[in-house]
Amino acid sequence: MAIHPELLILHDFALASKMMNMKQFLAAAQEQGVLAWDAIETWQGELKAADSKGRFTFAGMMFAVIGRK
Repeated sequence: MAIHPELLILHDFALASKMMNMKQFLAAAQEQGVLAWDAIETWQGELKAADSKGRFTFAGMMFAVIGRK
């Protein structure tokens, strides 16, 4: 078995949002009272504005695990 950490950097809001399942995550946060809907809309608007200006960046760590039986 091998584990390979990989840095993921995206500069496309739509792709990052889809990969992170952002709509479902934010809806759950709103339903549980963690975030207010107006705060979510404001934040998403800021992210989309940054994306339209070429200033959006998403970074995260991913791990690939490889093994065989």
